[in-house]
Amino acid sequence: MSQYDERLDAARYYISILNLRAAREILLDYLEDEAEDAKAWYLMAQAAETDDDAIAALERALQLKPEDEDASILLAGIKGDAEMITYPTKPDEAANDSPPKDSNP
Repeated sequence: MSQYDERLDAARYYISILNLRAAREILLDYLEDEAEDAKAWYLMAQAAETDDDAIAALERALQLKPEDEDASILLAGIKGDAEMITYPTKPDEAANDSPPKDSNP
């Protein structure tokens, strides 16, 4: 594993324990060297201090990797644009509105 991968792993860890300041510091350092890494921009959005910072990071991630569904969904959620979000459904789930039956009597 390269130093860069280790820094991303460390940022993910700090995000998971909600130490967002530490995650941002690591990601800022990483992005100085790897500004074209869409995964790092997505992580930066998760560690952002403000919605505006998160939006900017996600827009950069999507410029680099337009097909990134996670970034698209997170961006839509932050912007409050439910029309941007599409959720796959199973055909049988859409037709069945009743709760699942309990197999134990």
